[in-house]
Amino acid sequence: ALAAKRGVVATVERIVDDIRPWAHLVRIPAHQVLAVAECPLGAHPGGLYGRFTSAEPYGEDLQFWSQVREVSRQDDAAFDEWITKWVLEPADQTEYLELLGSERISRLRQRAQSDSWKAEAASMTPDLDSPANDWERAAIFGARTLADRLVATQADTVLAGAGVANLATWLGAEMARERGAPTVLTAELGLLGYEPTLADPFVFNHRAFPSATMLADSDWVLGAMIPGPNTSCVACLGAAQVDAAGNINSTVIPGKVFLVGSGGGNDVATTADEVVIVTTLSAKRTVSQVPYITSPGDRVTRIATELGVFRRRETAEGEAGSSRPLFELIAVASGMEATIRERLGWDLVIADDCVELEPPTAQELQRLRGWDPQGFFLRP
Repeated sequence: ALAAKRGVVATVERIVDDIRPWAHLVRIPAHQVLAVAECPLGAHPGGLYGRFTSAEPYGEDLQFWSQVREVSRQDDAAFDEWITKWVLEPADQTEYLELLGSERISRLRQRAQSDSWKAEAASMTPDLDSPANDWERAAIFGARTLADRLVATQADTVLAGAGVANLATWLGAEMARERGAPTVLTAELGLLGYEPTLADPFVFNHRAFPSATMLADSDWVLGAMIPGPNTSCVACLGAAQVDAAGNINSTVIPGKVFLVGSGGGNDVATTADEVVIVTTLSAKRTVSQVPYITSPGDRVTRIATELGVFRRRETAEGEAGSSRPLFELIAVASGMEATIRERLGWDLVIADDCVELEPPTAQELQRLRGWDPQGFFLRP
């Protein structure tokens, strides 16, 4: 907004007569604002945290996000119909809120209460009987790998990407702290020292705010803390695709599909002390060279999948320019070596110290499924 040449058109939750009681929260000065539109629930399907202004808070609409994700995976006609209904047809915010309905809005207001997660967690008992699926194995092997790195580096912070990488980070941080690491969780939204919330697996979960020891913003986390000289940070990121150099593509498959986009991925991957990637291993995901680099792989030290874990090799003197893969297999699920070799987009190199991965434990699955009982990310 501050870089805009002409100025800013702002949508706000509420227009007040005097801004001075909240002067410490102002980020855009009046002379740069061309117009203001009052739009209650303007962040929907996102949420508005906190009671430190006169605007009434509301929680994230997880069902809305889930619905648009499912519709977007159908044919173009179905997605066009959804866009027409929710984006094009409402003439203004009033019509949009009428479309949401008062009952849904009331639930979102209730969701913003600091203890609202308790009732949801109690009503969503996780399934503890089903065997681990591919994404759960990837998350658990990623969590173990991350915990090892946090203990080895004694990192101050660990920052999570979205989705399964976030769940792996939560579990890995717990494991590391149990082993004496000082590491605290941080999120690019501005949180530091927060704790996960049961039954809410999203990285931008507003219910985590009350547990944080510091609340800032994305600029501070991505632009000051992580790259700062006095903070050591290990990042755990997901990848739609990852290649032999550790480069991540989360943006586009040219000529086929646009993906979720980069978010803060590039900022994190280029400034964190090291990066652990969590993904599943397939010919489509683990490729020789990504078609688009969202985040460079220079600082990637580990790639954890449901079949095995890879480590960046220490390049020997005189090896620069060698065609030998940068990543070697250091841990493998029982009997999966041939499958890895078949699916991997680069030549498989097995480390001399490669070990067999222990299957996920009941305790590990319980923690993961407690955070994501609905399977938003831990899908089969």
